[in-house]
Amino acid sequence: MSHRVLFLRRLVTLAAAGALAAAVLGATAPPAVSTSAATAADGATACDSHASGLVPVYGLTLPAHGGGLAEHDLATTFDNSSAVVGGFDRVGYCLELDGPSGPQWVWTAMPSFTKDTRQLLPPTKSGHIVRQRVHDLDTASNVAGVPTATGGTGYLEMWPNSYGPANARQIHGSSTSTFDSDDTPRTDVGRGSFQIHRVSPDPLSGSAPSTVLAVNGLTQVYVLPIDVGIGNQPTGNPDWT
Repeated sequence: MSHRVLFLRRLVTLAAAGALAAAVLGATAPPAVSTSAATAADGATACDSHASGLVPVYGLTLPAHGGGLAEHDLATTFDNSSAVVGGFDRVGYCLELDGPSGPQWVWTAMPSFTKDTRQLLPPTKSGHIVRQRVHDLDTASNVAGVPTATGGTGYLEMWPNSYGPANARQIHGSSTSTFDSDDTPRTDVGRGSFQIHRVSPDPLSGSAPSTVLAVNGLTQVYVLPIDVGIGNQPTGNPDWT
């Protein structure tokens, strides 16, 4: 059977046992739900039209500030991971934010990059590093600059480490001096990156990379605001660092 997983400042992970799975990443306060199970209504998001057939697996409200989370599990508002105990083969994220001009949301989905549902959440522990291309990337958003598209190529930058702008030359158009779609994690756990980017299929040519969503700073040493954004940051570093 094919299984798929989805994600929400509410980060809600969705999945369908024996058939579909999905995970949702968002920014409004989540509804009160049971920690043992969740219905489709409990995980309702602005992305629902793009994630039909998916059920919530995790709920997570992103904190306003980082600090104190390194080497600790993120507290979830509900855990229904037993719904996908048989596995999953596709993952989606829906990030919902209260933007300056009203609600903002972004949806993205891709083939699964892990068999462990906990590895779908933003990394907070040493050794949890995901730095890889993904194919069959879907995106949709109400934020200008993020296209409604299917079948694209993506690049994941997910780690609890601090990081620098030096790149591995994996992504055409990435910078060696600006934080963007191809940065390099350092050895220490001390900032954290949870980023998904649209990139060219060819590392040597093609369109410029663009950020789909970013959640940075969960594991930083000091209690400072985290960085959360949809699309490229209009000024400064495109990945919201």
